[in-house]
Amino acid sequence: MNSNQRAPSPFLPFGLILYFLILLVRTFAYSVEVFLRRRFGIRYGALESGLVLLLVPVYAAYWEGHDVRPLAWFLMAYAVVCVFHRLGCMFRSRRSPIPRTYTGWPRLATLLPWLSEKTLKLYVEPFAVVGLALLFRTANPPLCIYLCIAGYCLMIHSFSLDQNLDREASDMYDRAARQQAVVERFREKYGDRF
Repeated sequence: MNSNQRAPSPFLPFGLILYFLILLVRTFAYSVEVFLRRRFGIRYGALESGLVLLLVPVYAAYWEGHDVRPLAWFLMAYAVVCVFHRLGCMFRSRRSPIPRTYTGWPRLATLLPWLSEKTLKLYVEPFAVVGLALLFRTANPPLCIYLCIAGYCLMIHSFSLDQNLDREASDMYDRAARQQAVVERFREKYGDRF
């Protein structure tokens, strides 16, 4: 073996592991978002919507000896709601332009109109999912644990999206300030010639 060549690592690269963890969090979160929100963007959750159909049966397989029928009902309800969301996206895309990656309008906004969309998505929805999960804790532990995981993943995902939006807003402010400086320099240099 050449001294310059390295042996292949038996471990997966850290970036790949991180990608799959983020995808798992997004998939758990999306599985409850479809029930909590309406009017999604056409591209939001495209990959995750299909992965939920794999995630729930794999999760249910770990609960051998328990009644997993509520998880099957959850999965069927999820599939029906996803179909309605996709149909709504297709019809809406022709009439009213919703940003393609929009995460949806919270259904709880009709019950809690004094709260902002951000507050509902960051705090109320995740705690509502975990609260609902705790109602099932004795009746069906597999569903309870699934909803708890999904609620926590929803919180992580919502905070991540909010941080990305804040960072983009800061970047936009920096670019606008820079462009304003360029315009002022242009006026100083060329005056009224343009």
